Amino acid sequence: MSPPSLTRSSPSTVSLAVSLISAAFVQITAGTIYLFSLYGPQLTDCFNYTQSQTAFIAACVSWGTGLAGPIAGRLVDKHSKRPWPIFVVGGSLLGTAYMLISLTYTGYLSGTSFLIMAAYFVTSGVGSSACYHCALATNLRNWPQHRRGLAVGIPVSFFGLSAFIFASLASLFFFEQDDTGTFTLNVAAFLWFLAASAVGVNAIAAALLRDYRDDDHVVERSREEYDEEDQAPLLSGHSGVSQDTAMPATAIQRSFADDTPIYWQIDFYLLVITFVTLVGIGLMYIQNVGAIVVSLSGKDATPGSSEVQKAQNLHVTLFSLCSFAGRMGTGVLSDTFSSTLGVPRLLWTAVAALVMLCACALMASINTLNELVAGSVLVGLAFGSIWTSTPTQVAEFFGAHKFATHW
Repeated sequence: MSPPSLTRSSPSTVSLAVSLISAAFVQITAGTIYLFSLYGPQLTDCFNYTQSQTAFIAACVSWGTGLAGPIAGRLVDKHSKRPWPIFVVGGSLLGTAYMLISLTYTGYLSGTSFLIMAAYFVTSGVGSSACYHCALATNLRNWPQHRRGLAVGIPVSFFGLSAFIFASLASLFFFEQDDTGTFTLNVAAFLWFLAASAVGVNAIAAALLRDYRDDDHVVERSREEYDEEDQAPLLSGHSGVSQDTAMPATAIQRSFADDTPIYWQIDFYLLVITFVTLVGIGLMYIQNVGAIVVSLSGKDATPGSSEVQKAQNLHVTLFSLCSFAGRMGTGVLSDTFSSTLGVPRLLWTAVAALVMLCACALMASINTLNELVAGSVLVGLAFGSIWTSTPTQVAEFFGAHKFATHW
């Protein structure tokens, strides 16, 4: 009989469900930063921004998320058991940014400079980053290792689906008919709705989403009860070390991953280069697809025209749906293929890169809005896939203990 070992008790099924659902809703609000193409051209038209200024404002969202990421991650790891302050701050920043943009658009705030507007979008990026990292890391810690693809894939798939959800709501409730009979988006009201959603959902998550693993109690079990992935001994056979006393290989790997600085590991730099390249292409596309639609709509097209706004809505929706499919599919398939066939999760990063390469080749030759549809589909699929495969690899390569900081 193998000697007993101690392990932290796993969360109950109800706790896992609460964790997953809460994380998914938080990701929906965090993903609203991808809606810029839906209302960005209207901001440009209202404030007479140049296309370069509009592109700069759109890029500020990514700068906000990128610069805030390491800080948000460290705070999430520090407050892993009770992360509610991060949800409150993140939701408040995101909601405040949308509120300020709406007030500026309607003329209640006089600062219409593109630099002031850029500051608002940086704020939205910071808030989104805090919500995203807190929800993803907290939920991932609650789930067992062999379900990490699912634990990552479902929440981040709703992050990608956010644009579709809110674009659909905009079509149903926020498009109004003007004096000429044209339906246009009520930008101010829509931004207020985004603000209320961000604050409300994250306030609820602050009360519900936490690390449900029981730190106060330990569960005694024999080594035979470990999952197969944790049973493989580092030494066996005639090595002189019995199988009962050999330390699990994954324990050695996890200890190394947690203790070795991430910047000493070549895997870190390879993941960064791959991730930044693929995500950068996707972000550039979704933030500028509104302008691309205008350029392909003909010389007489204007950002405020009904046809252009419908086309913008279509491509934001397509990108969001395909991003959702890529994220969800990669999470489920990576778990399935890894556990049944031993296929490394890294394969899905290669698949995402290949799809993005095909998308870029296609986009270089399009001349009509109809041809743009295939580009939106392929970019969305690749973009979504890389957002699931990379964080899963970060948890595997460098350990889950400091996942939020590393990611």
